[in-house]
Amino acid sequence: MRLFTNITGGFRGTLTNRHEPEGLHALATMYWYLVLSITGLVVLSSLYYGLWQLVSIIGTPEQGETSLVPKGRAPALKREALEATIGDFKERQTRYNFLKNNPPRLSDPSR
Repeated sequence: MRLFTNITGGFRGTLTNRHEPEGLHALATMYWYLVLSITGLVVLSSLYYGLWQLVSIIGTPEQGETSLVPKGRAPALKREALEATIGDFKERQTRYNFLKNNPPRLSDPSR
């Protein structure tokens, strides 16, 4: 218990003498270590959370091989819809090339 009273007493003395250069230097050092400690804690916490989420998605080796698509759910893309979309893009490209080679004849309204 004496350790905590020494720490708080030293901090209290530094805080009362904060207008002196030695006290200001000690407070700046304590503040810097506090900022570094909080930053390190945030970085370690985010790494731990990211690894936790990664393991929850991938699974553990005891569970065996798992896929990223849940069982019982239909795939996100259907082949017919994908083929129709690709066909629409090809049609759009042919229209673009036609209009690029044969621009419409419009009169300029500013003349």
